[in-house]
Amino acid sequence: LDPAARHIVWEVLKPRFRNGYDVGAILLSSHYMDECQQLGTRIGVMIEGELVTTGELSRLQELYCTGLFVEISLQPSVADSIKAESEAIDAFAEIGMDASVYESLPLHFKLKVGFQQHVGTTNHSVIQLAEAFRMLETNRLELGIQFYSVSLMSLEQIFIDLSRKQFEKDEE
Repeated sequence: LDPAARHIVWEVLKPRFRNGYDVGAILLSSHYMDECQQLGTRIGVMIEGELVTTGELSRLQELYCTGLFVEISLQPSVADSIKAESEAIDAFAEIGMDASVYESLPLHFKLKVGFQQHVGTTNHSVIQLAEAFRMLETNRLELGIQFYSVSLMSLEQIFIDLSRKQFEKDEE
């Protein structure tokens, strides 16, 4: 289906009640993770024909979200994008967060920033999210940041990580 038609189908599938009837369950198989996020109340991830995990999106993020994605666009006046990437990685390291380049374009890059596990702290990801924002705002001018966004891993990124782990396991 083209994107417009897909959204029409999504609207038909979304309601829990149709014509006064409770819709018990609809089983949908899709390779489109955005579709799964929009329609799924319970999501199952299959890798190599095997059901690896199931749950609500928030639960899957809680279990498998290993970090943040920080997307940074630099000021046009920044002369060296590679140096800016390195400085951003160093700035995260100074606050105890391990960052690596996930995508890189001139004047724009995306970092994957791993969560540090803190024993005894249940909301460590929230604390680290706040630290990431604090660091970015504090160093915005120094790093030449025009704008940035910070997000948790999407369902697609969680799927890719789970697939990568399965591939590495199979290689052993």
